[in-house]
Amino acid sequence: MKRHRRLWAVVLVASLGLLCGVSAAQPLTLPNEIRTADTIGPGEQHIIEDFIRRYVADLDAEKPETQQAARNILILPVTGGVAGKNISPAFLSAYAELLNAAVVAANGPLRKGPRLRTRLLAGVVVATVAKESKSASVQLLPACNALVADPSDAVVLWGIKAAKAILPELIRIQPAQQLSSLVTRTAMARKSGLLAAEAYDALNIADGALVNAQLQLFGSRVALYRNGIPDSPFAEERPLVYLTVGSTWSILSPAQKAQTVQFLSDLLLLSARHYGNSDARVKDELLGVIIQGSKVVWVLGQPTHMDNPNLVNAANQGSRLNATSTPAQIIEAVEAIHAALKQAFPGLKPVDAAAAAAPATSP
Repeated sequence: MKRHRRLWAVVLVASLGLLCGVSAAQPLTLPNEIRTADTIGPGEQHIIEDFIRRYVADLDAEKPETQQAARNILILPVTGGVAGKNISPAFLSAYAELLNAAVVAANGPLRKGPRLRTRLLAGVVVATVAKESKSASVQLLPACNALVADPSDAVVLWGIKAAKAILPELIRIQPAQQLSSLVTRTAMARKSGLLAAEAYDALNIADGALVNAQLQLFGSRVALYRNGIPDSPFAEERPLVYLTVGSTWSILSPAQKAQTVQFLSDLLLLSARHYGNSDARVKDELLGVIIQGSKVVWVLGQPTHMDNPNLVNAANQGSRLNATSTPAQIIEAVEAIHAALKQAFPGLKPVDAAAAAAPATSP
């Protein structure tokens, strides 16, 4: 949990300057005529490129205020208002392409060597521009890959934020397995709850195209509960909802549904068994996961899903748990849910009885 708080602190420092105005000492701007142009010719492209190169270089400046001003200025062209007109797709595409080239260049901020602060600010710029660029965000794929592969969790977080914007657009034009696998593997390896939560969000594509990646990450996180409590259990509330919402559940294969329910059951049982040995802060997160999981089981029992009253009845007991519930009451409620799930899914396996025997820990 301390690691989680340190990561939040670094991210907050990188983000705070977004709330500040751009320094008047920086005179270079991009004309609205270019930002709203239907086409971007060589002349306009040259102006954009000079603008980006200048301020990308300032991301590595010695003075923090210069770095922060550069970050704000690089973001402004895709976020600042244009009276009476929209920023054009042609401009967004050119801007994203040229920004990507600048940050991944041999002398760019994402090369090997720059300070953490430089890489972090570059990540903020890339993620923000990716979010605002819509379909043009795919131009930032190489920069996104570099961010997700960074040794710092704080930089990786912004890379996954960029991936969240890029993946829905990328999947429309080409297979996205390389990026989705990179996001999944990185979140699994780093074991950070904050990264896992962001990765769950990034992999939550509306048409279920990345369900297997979502399941892989979910299963990896649930496995961590066998030896203790992983960083930030709150992260697991996301796949519980993402994988069982009607639009996704209806397109899951029988095998994917069975896997989802297995992870759900294991998560509830392991969380319940760890609950009694945890401190107050972790108990609150575990209880939140258990209550959310119970609500998910209630949804599975509805006519829109499995039309199973036994699931509804068992889930009601879990949904009523609260901070005054004893560990024994929590275990009893969760075991009732497991029994109901076992009736609905005969192939459901029991969680290892010794899985939660180790002392509960949280980084």
